[in-house]
Amino acid sequence: MLNMNQTGCRMGGVAFAAGEDLSLKAGYLVKLNAGKDLVLPESDQDFAPYVVVHGADQGYLCGAVPVSSAMNIRVKLVGTCDAGELLVANGDGRVKAYSSGSTARAVGTAEETGVDGQLVLVRPLAYGL
Repeated sequence: MLNMNQTGCRMGGVAFAAGEDLSLKAGYLVKLNAGKDLVLPESDQDFAPYVVVHGADQGYLCGAVPVSSAMNIRVKLVGTCDAGELLVANGDGRVKAYSSGSTARAVGTAEETGVDGQLVLVRPLAYGL
């Protein structure tokens, strides 16, 4: 029998309008704004539950995948990181290596060594408060 409580749910990639110019932002973490558009996070404390896979100019459909610990993702890196290192939000959709005392939102674990500007392989952490 069909579970009618779960209609409209979907798995995998999603498409939402870009709430700002995301045309060159493949590999950046994004969130939904109040208008249901994808936008970059505003700080390193924002939850950004999607990663852009196909950017778009403002108002056009932008392709993204949900950030889930069930699959790894590639995210644009600021600075360098080593495999196994904790990565945190940079506040602009990119990630950086955790440094002692940082209060930035933890995003995931680097699954490879990365250099500045690389789309580094990340195993996302399950979000928790």
